[in-house]
Amino acid sequence: MVLKPRYLKDFKTNCNILDNRGFELESSLKSDLLQYSVPQLLRYEDKNSMRWSIESRTPFLDYRFVELAGALDVRDKLRDGVSKWIFREAMRGVVGEEILDRKDKVGFEIPDWDIEELIKEVGNRKYWDVGRVRGIEDFEKLWRVVNVEMWLREFVDK
Repeated sequence: MVLKPRYLKDFKTNCNILDNRGFELESSLKSDLLQYSVPQLLRYEDKNSMRWSIESRTPFLDYRFVELAGALDVRDKLRDGVSKWIFREAMRGVVGEEILDRKDKVGFEIPDWDIEELIKEVGNRKYWDVGRVRGIEDFEKLWRVVNVEMWLREFVDK
């Protein structure tokens, strides 16, 4: 989906509230929407949903929702350090308080694996040539090896 600038006509750009990176919030949101986070995430979502034959939707990117969010006052987006403030308030009574008020939510995290240790253990298997595994520079190929190794541990070693 390509967002047309007309959908963003009401984005306010004169506020003095900064995001967590120190950028002016509204400009930051607009650039994330048009250039950085959203296009990249949509590309990954599209590739992964097609690759694994999963039907997916991005309901919060409906242009009407984006227009509404863009037109909101900045205090309705961020209040007392709480992001998506007005959306959270609108969902009170619909979504549980433990979800609305949680502070531990993070984006996609990379697992905390010791890759060197994993590669050493890979060398104990007849399936892998540890020298070749160490030489893999393409992250996607290394990720495949890691996933097969984790699968072997879960379903073969046990």
